Amino acid sequence: ITLKWQANYQGIFRANQVIEALQTLKATITDEDLPEWTSQMAQARFFRGLFHYYLYTTFNEGSIIIRDVVPKTSEDFSKAISSATDVLKFIREDLDYAHKNLYKKGEYPSNDLSRATSGAAATVLGTTSLNNSISNLKISP
Repeated sequence: ITLKWQANYQGIFRANQVIEALQTLKATITDEDLPEWTSQMAQARFFRGLFHYYLYTTFNEGSIIIRDVVPKTSEDFSKAISSATDVLKFIREDLDYAHKNLYKKGEYPSNDLSRATSGAAATVLGTTSLNNSISNLKISP
């Protein structure tokens, strides 16, 4: 279980590194390069949302640490856990961005079939709603 925790937060850390690098580069992006920039941002946000979702569904009834930036100070590393409601909202924002900005299967200009797709983001986004609905059901004996 410790390895799952570490692997997901390592994935989040790497996604945040990509997001921060892309934000730094945004001012230099030409109109021609904007679709590729947007695709890379959407892929990073897809993975960040997905890894947070894995943690949300596994640990502490969804109350986990939201890592939305690369930690730089001791305060960044010592963040408190967030409520399950806030975590789910954060996950859905990342997945919604990914769904709206990722290419559909087979539409990547490079024909790279290994990249995250709009459909993958929609699937995980939909799953967040299904899980939430199931957990809110009250079954009487």
